Amino acid sequence: AGILLYSVCVQPQEGTQWTRAIAVTGTVAVLTMVLVGAVATAAGYIAWDPKWPAILGVWVPANLLLTCVAEESFFRGLLQRRLGAFLQERVSAPALTALLVCAVAFGVAHLAGGITYVVLATVAGIGYGTAYHLTGRVEAGIVVHFLLNLSHLVLFSYPFVA
Repeated sequence: AGILLYSVCVQPQEGTQWTRAIAVTGTVAVLTMVLVGAVATAAGYIAWDPKWPAILGVWVPANLLLTCVAEESFFRGLLQRRLGAFLQERVSAPALTALLVCAVAFGVAHLAGGITYVVLATVAGIGYGTAYHLTGRVEAGIVVHFLLNLSHLVLFSYPFVA
């Protein structure tokens, strides 16, 4: 379902636009990883625990395709894009409003993990939404989301401090 939704959201892009999109996505990814990692560590939700887990070979494609592509296609490619368009003539900052509303919705979608997880997912959602907003590419949100999840698995206690 996520890949099908992604196929609806994807748009053609010229070669020179990719260079800018990659630079922006990389910058937003680093900032998002640092911010979410710092907030999660300060909250006692995760701890520094670098490792190379045996599950990595299965986890990477599953997380990328089943989690990141699906969630970002829905929250950024569908909701953020459409909400931004809907708010265009209705509020003074439609893109920012759409980004924040979708980030909060993304956080609330993770309520099963507890209130701390909702806050962390909301902060992460701001990063994913920013990557999408600055590039106009759902792939940017997917990459930032995947890199955050991968850094969490490889560098910190996973899924959280026991």
